[in-house]
Amino acid sequence: MLILGVTGSIASGKSSAMRCLELLGAVCFSADEASRVILNGDIDIQRKVIDLFGNDITSSSGAIDRKLLGQLIFSNKKSRNQLEALLHPPIINLLAAQIEAVKNDLPAAPAVAVEIPLLFESHCEYLFEQIVVVAASEKIQIQRLVSRSGLTEHEALERIHSQWPIEVKQTLGNHTVFNEGTKNELCFVIRDVWKKLGLN
Repeated sequence: MLILGVTGSIASGKSSAMRCLELLGAVCFSADEASRVILNGDIDIQRKVIDLFGNDITSSSGAIDRKLLGQLIFSNKKSRNQLEALLHPPIINLLAAQIEAVKNDLPAAPAVAVEIPLLFESHCEYLFEQIVVVAASEKIQIQRLVSRSGLTEHEALERIHSQWPIEVKQTLGNHTVFNEGTKNELCFVIRDVWKKLGLN
């Protein structure tokens, strides 16, 4: 069983790459989903986040509004660093536990793939045997963010530049997959990487 990390810049197509890997037989997890589980289910973490950022990030029901939280942290580096310092350890612990559970319960699975946008930034490379970096040009990233999230071009650039440059991630990863075409084209390239990794 191969433990595979999937990362890349925002709007590069990481989630689409994960769907391709799932079709090939990988058991898939994501840091974003782990973040949802922790923010929704860990009362201690919820209190700490609200203590840091105030009640303005909560919805009318009192729950943390991830969209409001995102708007705040992407426009304020200090706030972003504070949130990452609080959330990254439990997220990484949960993902590590999920990987171990698959090793124990599904030993015949060919691979576990974990999508982590901030894989290198959070220094969790040690979890993985191979790392795939999904890349796209900044122009395409902006187009996707404006189209799918309704962001302005300035807001899109702000989010792109909050992460490490894709060129740096490429030098640190084992494989780079460019995603600037169709989903079928992306899956074709992912299949090629799958074969290179000795997976069938």
